[in-house]
Formats: sequence, C-alpha cells, structure tokens
Amino acid sequence: MIDQTAQLHELPDYWQAQIRKLRSENYELRSRLKGNGISASADLDELPNYWRKTIVDLRKENGKYRTDRRELQTEVEALRTELGAQDK
Repeated sequence: MIDQTAQLHELPDYWQAQIRKLRSENYELRSRLKGNGISASADLDELPNYWRKTIVDLRKENGKYRTDRRELQTEVEALRTELGAQDK
C-alpha cells in the first residue's frame, strides 16, 4: 500500500501524471473563475450552468480516480504481502 503521506516523486509514474494533470486543471479552473469574478468557493447555485456542469463532472471524475486509487492500493498491498511471503 502506498503511504498516504508519500511525496509526489515517490508515487508510480501513472499517478504522478494523473496528479499533475488534475493540479493543472484545478489551477486553470480557479484562474477562470477568478477572471469571471467568481470565488473559487462559490456555491454551485451561484455559478453559470456551464461551470456548474464542469464542476459536477470534475467531482465525478475525481471520485472515480479515488476509487481506482483505493483499488490499486489494495492490489499493491496484496502483491507486497505475497512477495513478503515468498521471501520467507
């Protein structure tokens, strides 16, 4: 299992790329919101329909990534346990 306090450079390449992509998208969206005079913490009801849909979609995608990450962490932990058993 990957330590939850692991630094970005300690993660597998795939997850490094995913995190960088999400950080970039987050920065871009916050910049756009700020440019439109909308607070990044605004309620969804205050946002234009396009932004509301975008945020809802991003939250869904984020949930999927979290689920994938948890599944992969479980798989990695099982493989580590298996390797540990083989070493003994």
